[in-house]
Amino acid sequence: MGRLVGEGTIKGRRIELDAAPGLPEGTRVRVEFETQDLSLAEKRKLFESLIGSCRDDPSFKKAVEETVRRRGEDLGREIDFDVAS
Repeated sequence: MGRLVGEGTIKGRRIELDAAPGLPEGTRVRVEFETQDLSLAEKRKLFESLIGSCRDDPSFKKAVEETVRRRGEDLGREIDFDVAS
């Protein structure tokens, strides 16, 4: 059994390879998945493709900006363990 290494992209239940593997049509293969981190540009592109019609909605843009702004805030609260429940 030979071993080839290639890269590709998941498209539904299919994997679109970046380059032809050079195997005959119908050859059975075993696939082992190893995901790769996306670059910031790739993450943005994926995000934009997922938000669909919300992309041009000003209220959605405002909500995203608010979420990004508040991400670094400490939203924790003080808990008083001495208070009877």
